[in-house]
Amino acid sequence: MEQHKHCKICNKPVPLDRDFCSEKCREEYQEFMDKRRKRQYIFYILLVVLIVVAFLTFTM
Repeated sequence: MEQHKHCKICNKPVPLDRDFCSEKCREEYQEFMDKRRKRQYIFYILLVVLIVVAFLTFTM
């Protein structure tokens, strides 16, 4: 069997020098990563706000 890896979205076999089987899968992956990054930013902002509120509450 020829060496290969699999598409990050649909899991189809692709050559070793590629990550995706099609442009559609590449775009889908990019959208997924953009949403994930946005959720991480929101999480970190909320975490900082929560820490600041807790700090202000316990120091008063």
